[in-house]
Amino acid sequence: MTRRTLVLWLVTLAMVAVGLSLCVTKFRSNLVEEVPLAGPPSAIESHIEQVQVVRLDTFTGMPVADDEEPVYIGIVVENSPAARPVSGVEDAALVYEVPAEGGITRLLALFSIVPRVPVGPVRSIRPYIIDLAEAHGVPVAFCGGSPAALAMIKQMNYPAVNELVRPAGFFRDSARRAPHNLYASPDALMKRITGAGFATDSGRTGFAYDTVAAIVTGVGVTGPGGTSIGAGSGVDGTDSANLTRLAQGISARMGVNYTVSWAYSAESGAYLRSINGKPDVDRSGEHRLTAENVIVVFARTRVLDDEGRLAVELEGSGKAVVLSRGGITEARWERAAGQPLRVVTEDGSSVPLCPGRTWVHVVDQATRLNVVEG
Repeated sequence: MTRRTLVLWLVTLAMVAVGLSLCVTKFRSNLVEEVPLAGPPSAIESHIEQVQVVRLDTFTGMPVADDEEPVYIGIVVENSPAARPVSGVEDAALVYEVPAEGGITRLLALFSIVPRVPVGPVRSIRPYIIDLAEAHGVPVAFCGGSPAALAMIKQMNYPAVNELVRPAGFFRDSARRAPHNLYASPDALMKRITGAGFATDSGRTGFAYDTVAAIVTGVGVTGPGGTSIGAGSGVDGTDSANLTRLAQGISARMGVNYTVSWAYSAESGAYLRSINGKPDVDRSGEHRLTAENVIVVFARTRVLDDEGRLAVELEGSGKAVVLSRGGITEARWERAAGQPLRVVTEDGSSVPLCPGRTWVHVVDQATRLNVVEG
């Protein structure tokens, strides 16, 4: 398909969806210009000549500037009370929050840019975290791991960066107590990753982003690093064909004395994260943790040993709930071995996500989810 044909296709689709008053969003570096498509065909043709084909970030569905190259990596981050507030997660494109032993959770933060600040505290890895990282095709940084996880990495010859093997790329912060004081230094970590020959130029995803809306109508979203994309007014939940109902947010107890809630902000088009009723901010105190999409995946879990280590079954399918653009959609998750997780409707079609950051909670099937109605 030629560039001209692709643009014509996008314009046609936008005219059907939006109606008489349309615009095509043209991205140049980090700037966005609106090119009106009102007028005779000759005028529209002249504008089409100016439109550029847009590259999209695999993990966010957002446009990538011509002078930028995505960098896809994963870092395992601790999320116990002693580890909070965490650092660097605000730059992640996609976050999986998974259960760990002791009634706490752990984060797999997936990045499509080099983080701007140190990331951490960095902690140990588990087999199901390796499964998720492999599914997205990224090298992963961590500090130690369960015997099963370390054996899995060795058997797979996985592109792993383990601080316990070699500390290059990491540092200890004397302001915090060990073991909650290990951080990944972005530039040093990238030097170690590239020096090992690990590929970071591509990633995989099973999520479907509403990229036509982002490109054609300029839906306004804020992505990793605070990048502002688009000048549109945003899209509320009523625009989703699979919307179950409007909802302002959710909350759930996801661990011992650990309740997470997300509240939708119509102004920003993102969900604001809180822990135990208090805003969840990064270590700098400057960034509230937010996400354009919040997905809750209900999975079977079971205790494996006296240490309380868990097995989390993330192959097959199960119940899922998706929050996006002020609406909640009851869905199902699907995942085959080695493949990224998908969220689908009853007819098997992907649930469209808003371009931007996505936060995925993996919880036990017995977890009760409280919905704040819209």
